[in-house]
Amino acid sequence: MPTITFSFRDFQKLLGKRTSPEEFGALLLLYAKAEVEKCESDEVTLKLDDTNLPYLWCPEGLARLLRGMLGLQKGTPKLKVSGGSYKIIVDSSVRSVRPFITAFVAKGKRIDDYLLKQLVQLQEKFCESYGRKRQKASIGLYAYKKIAFPVRYKAVEPASASFVPLDFDRALSLAEILRQHPKGQQYAWILKGSRNYPLLVDSRGEILSFPPIINSSTSGRLQTGDSGLLFEATGTDEESVNLAANIFAQNLAERGFGIFPATVSYKGRSVTMPSLKAEKVKIT
Repeated sequence: MPTITFSFRDFQKLLGKRTSPEEFGALLLLYAKAEVEKCESDEVTLKLDDTNLPYLWCPEGLARLLRGMLGLQKGTPKLKVSGGSYKIIVDSSVRSVRPFITAFVAKGKRIDDYLLKQLVQLQEKFCESYGRKRQKASIGLYAYKKIAFPVRYKAVEPASASFVPLDFDRALSLAEILRQHPKGQQYAWILKGSRNYPLLVDSRGEILSFPPIINSSTSGRLQTGDSGLLFEATGTDEESVNLAANIFAQNLAERGFGIFPATVSYKGRSVTMPSLKAEKVKIT
């Protein structure tokens, strides 16, 4: 049962309607299985009982739901993407360890402290709950301006690659990260039994991250003031990583960012994300 915190003023701006805290709490309990734990000054803390709808684990998704329920917006919200596409090349070496990846670029607005905290909050809630503690799906956020495309996703021997991970001041090999870094110690179980480990590298040879463990301290550090980001999600379930991309892309688009798709090139097929396809279900 995820618990999230956000600004009530920000939520009302996303909703497009002023509402009292009492009405807000009643609507969320009715439509989102969400209970207000705290509403003090401008800060709201919610506990959500539905663990199958991760798009609701953020103010953007909750506002989107209530816009529909209150008749403020009709139909499925449309995700607009800009022209062009960034390329992610998937090496066949990841097939046996962590086969799927998705990505997109968002740019055009500066990231302030509040938005950065909201992005990280949703990232953590999604990965820990829906992503099954990063095993099924994990998310990485990067400073767009520091990355040279195309980006390659591959698997390498644990001792063959080294970089400075977040929150460290020295380079470690992938094997050392699992032994010495707190995140490596926490999530090493995901890669237990794997001969090779996943790695994300840009066209200059700069290591972006060691998914699903830790980002690099350079390109893998998204900061306040950055005007664009690269989103990626890797995992063992393609539907889950694609869902993560669509949720984050929709949220950022509704906050005024331009969304630029990424084409993921697997051996024998290519997938462009975020997806603009609408699923249709026939009912009696």
